[in-house]
Amino acid sequence: MIGACYSDKDLCVLCSPVDFIQNPLPWADMIEKFESMRIAGPNFAYALLAKRMEATGRVLTNPALLCTSIAAEPIAPQTLAKMDSSYCRFKKASAVTFVSLVTDSLGR
Repeated sequence: MIGACYSDKDLCVLCSPVDFIQNPLPWADMIEKFESMRIAGPNFAYALLAKRMEATGRVLTNPALLCTSIAAEPIAPQTLAKMDSSYCRFKKASAVTFVSLVTDSLGR
């Protein structure tokens, strides 16, 4: 399961990784519908969402979004740039990176 979003209502919305890969736009829908304050996902999730939003001309704007957590794999600088593009409009200051303990224990 991918942790789709957390909101001020202490609600955690999850989605299947298979469903997300087939169509990441429902993640954007959840972020806006639930006025998420925090979201989390691996680098590829943000990259895929930005690519799909750019292709469809959709814009994600959520003024409530305070923290975007990126973890579980190497973080590409171009992904952060895409997140800050006109399609996603994430605040750069909201991006927080995490290194998983599994990655550290494998000596990566």
